[in-house]
Amino acid sequence: MVKTKVQLLVHAHKLPNVDGIFKGKSDPYAVVTIMANKKTEHKVLGRTETILNSVDPSWTKAFFIDYELHKESFINIGIYHEIGYKKSKSMGSALFEIGDILGSRGNTRARKLKKGGIVYVSAKKLIAKEGDPNFTTGFLGLQLYGIKLKNKDGFFGKSDPFFELSCKMEGTDGNFEWKTVLRSKAIRNNLNPHWMHYFVNLLTLCDGDLRKTILLSVFDHEKSGRHKLIGTIETTTSRLLEKGKIFGLLSKSNKKSGEIVVKEAFIKDTQEETEDHIKKARERGSSSGTGDVDMTFVSNQNAFSLLEDERMFVDYISSGFRLNFAVAVDFTGSNGDPTIPGTLHYIDKFTHTLNDYEKVITALGGIISKYDWDKKFPMWGFGAKFDGILRNCFQIGEEPQVNGVQGMLKAYRNVFRRGFIMSGPTEFHEVINEGAQEATQAEYQASIAGHHSYTVLLILTDGSCHDIDETKAALLAASDSPLSVIIAGVGDASFRSMQFLDDFSNEEKDITQFVEFNKYQDDKAALAEATLTELPSQFVRYYSSRGIHANPNVQGNSGATLEDLSIYGQQPIGASDSEDLDINVHGDGEVVVGAAAGATYIDTSSYGTATDYLNDDIPMAVPLVSPSAPPAATAPVPTQSYNSNGAGSEKPAATYPVQSIPSVTATPVVAPRSFQLQVPNGVDPGMQITVKNPMTGQLMNVVVPPGVPPGGLMEINY
Repeated sequence: MVKTKVQLLVHAHKLPNVDGIFKGKSDPYAVVTIMANKKTEHKVLGRTETILNSVDPSWTKAFFIDYELHKESFINIGIYHEIGYKKSKSMGSALFEIGDILGSRGNTRARKLKKGGIVYVSAKKLIAKEGDPNFTTGFLGLQLYGIKLKNKDGFFGKSDPFFELSCKMEGTDGNFEWKTVLRSKAIRNNLNPHWMHYFVNLLTLCDGDLRKTILLSVFDHEKSGRHKLIGTIETTTSRLLEKGKIFGLLSKSNKKSGEIVVKEAFIKDTQEETEDHIKKARERGSSSGTGDVDMTFVSNQNAFSLLEDERMFVDYISSGFRLNFAVAVDFTGSNGDPTIPGTLHYIDKFTHTLNDYEKVITALGGIISKYDWDKKFPMWGFGAKFDGILRNCFQIGEEPQVNGVQGMLKAYRNVFRRGFIMSGPTEFHEVINEGAQEATQAEYQASIAGHHSYTVLLILTDGSCHDIDETKAALLAASDSPLSVIIAGVGDASFRSMQFLDDFSNEEKDITQFVEFNKYQDDKAALAEATLTELPSQFVRYYSSRGIHANPNVQGNSGATLEDLSIYGQQPIGASDSEDLDINVHGDGEVVVGAAAGATYIDTSSYGTATDYLNDDIPMAVPLVSPSAPPAATAPVPTQSYNSNGAGSEKPAATYPVQSIPSVTATPVVAPRSFQLQVPNGVDPGMQITVKNPMTGQLMNVVVPPGVPPGGLMEINY
């Protein structure tokens, strides 16, 4: 299978100063490593350049990694302080998942390091299209020199100028900002500097579009890391390619601050050709500066051959299109009495092993939810009788939507506290119709805000479909909706009759994928691959057939949120809060993972246990509590009847105890649709925290708005 490539950029904020007293600030660099799983070993993608005297480094080195929707790919970002030759000191590390990054606002994800500071990873989409005459792959080679640059060092010295090239990306606050992708070395005490040759991947600099605006900046280097801006100019790559082109720099006050001249500029197809060209130029004596060719800022990947649908899917998701998720669960009598071990709905409260329904929900929900704009999912049940009436589409949970994968499991488990009879037969058409209506409504609501929303409906069943004609009609009607339907068969029943889904479908109307869970009951990654492989094609086909395309001028899922996963949010199964790898940097710059790290890997094949998802001790910010908060109330204990033989005789009622839930009262701002919250210490603006709504008791993911510091008050609407 051809894989999509995404580009990763790393920066950090408020890192600890580990350089010691009176020695200045830390000199940090980052090492990016693809984490091992049961089938692969650790793979070091490389290291960034070292930023001297900085606790807020923004590295220019770009990294490329394979991306597939169905596959979870974890990377470790290790931050190190460079002490000297082959010596470094760890400043902390954090784990990221590529899907989490792509699904977050601005395609950026943040983690707080245990040792202090925050590390950010941005995934930069590739929006240029092959065949477009303005799309160019390869490497830009460049040599610049300056004329009469503004002196920022006063009467007794001269500036130490260096230049940067930056591309425009969306920031975590939804606004566009400049991201540095190339930084030169400084030329000491020189207002007319001649820099050496540099080169950069065109996909990194301008997405391969030579007309795209980029920023050329010149700074006066300061050992403290507080570099002084000399001047900037906005331009394009095509203009940089004009040999002899002169750019006038403007200061912050819009005054002339010198000129930059293009001494040489060229494009080569490969990194090797670019290096060879520069080395020949150096031999001719045309490369000034230090006399060395600087290869530090090169992205070591060439142009990519991308699978069209998967590449377009990444473009859509990266430019703000959302995935919505909905689940329908089979409660027919053929599932067996859920109080008896071994039946499909049995909940093991001793070993906390997930049952088959829960495994599918967590495996697929854990992936799709990364791209869900608000992490709220509708859940329905079918095949049960309430008050003697068969219901083939009823709400699971107290609210129309549940919150995240954790909320899905809680709602699923709590449904057994309601009084109903597991009946039958197995019918799908009502939940498909409901899913299509949900998809259409979600798309409409998103369009009002200038976005798009595509829904994935997961139907979980233990038996074959009994309403084939009605299901065919429902699927045909739903094919005009922004909807994909995944049907997962659990248990040991024969699903041969489900073959009608393949016989019925055609390429233009195919929105359905069926999978037998038993084939993948020991491998979560394999289940995800079997069920989600067709989703990108269905997604792209729906929008492209309607003339709706990814917007190349928008980056980031503006509906998704930036989440500080090291404080709030779920860790990958089998992973600790941070993974400090045994990293060794050789004298030639090669980075390798030591043998001791071999025991550290992410088990992407494991389904985990219920405790991985239903941990009631999730750290939460505490809302302001009124001193007149009422005491905790105890809910009545309902009864429930089960019928394992379909619609026949009923068994004696099974009773489940209901634990009391403490209630709290917050200070309403606009009662009862908002409340105030005091921001916890260590949580900065732009970071996401999980709180319990004092009005409803539900968990909510909220983003701290700009200007609200730790300890400050923020208003939360719901």
